[in-house]
Amino acid sequence: MTHVLKAVTVGLWLCTASAQAQESSINLRIEISGAKASEGQVLVSLFADEVSYMKTPKAERVEGVNSTGEAVIVFSELPAGDYAATVIYDRDSDGKLDTGLFGIPTEKIGFSNNARGRMGPAKWSDARFELTPDNATMLISLGKAKRN
Repeated sequence: MTHVLKAVTVGLWLCTASAQAQESSINLRIEISGAKASEGQVLVSLFADEVSYMKTPKAERVEGVNSTGEAVIVFSELPAGDYAATVIYDRDSDGKLDTGLFGIPTEKIGFSNNARGRMGPAKWSDARFELTPDNATMLISLGKAKRN
């Protein structure tokens, strides 16, 4: 009888742990606007901490731009926590950010929280957001890089 009770207890514990793990994973939906209709693609990078920001993304996605100049990216099964996202509007679909004189982007860019950088990318502190089940959609509007 004790073996049966132990097996039932272990089984219930495993079910509870599995359910909690599923509850703690969140699908982050990023809706991007401001691209030219049906032209190019967006390159989206997701960063999980300040140390890796703009260096080593936790995940990356590429998506074509639709007929309204928008794109939607979904990062599945992420743990809750702090993140920042960057978006490159790769209008010519060459897989990289085109830049002009002094490295200034000639293609539109975007950051989570619609943060903007001065003479470079937005700061982690400006782009950082907390991913929770109640905060799982991010709207990003593409824009030109800021200059002085």
